[in-house]
Amino acid sequence: MTESSINKPCELGERLGEHMARFVETAEQEWREKMGFVPVRCATCAFKKGAYPNRLLGTMANATKCVMERETFYCHYNRSENGEPQRICAGWMMLNSGGLGVKAPWNYLK
Repeated sequence: MTESSINKPCELGERLGEHMARFVETAEQEWREKMGFVPVRCATCAFKKGAYPNRLLGTMANATKCVMERETFYCHYNRSENGEPQRICAGWMMLNSGGLGVKAPWNYLK
């Protein structure tokens, strides 16, 4: 797998993305029941099934690592003029509302 292929939609990225989106949908229901509100995911959320980033293997591998390690995953849509992230990803936030992190056995992908 080449570096450029991890930044294009692919079958493996889509399958991983579907699972992550399903996990967030479950967490969203729990948030709604327990707290009465949910963080709003942007239209292009990596944790929203079918969104472009949700189908990219590189993005989904990084998002999965962030969830596992409880490392902040930022919204890629809402960035400053110099490209810096402005807010925490709502999908990531719902998945990290409890529990302890574990070490993912891979490096972040570029």
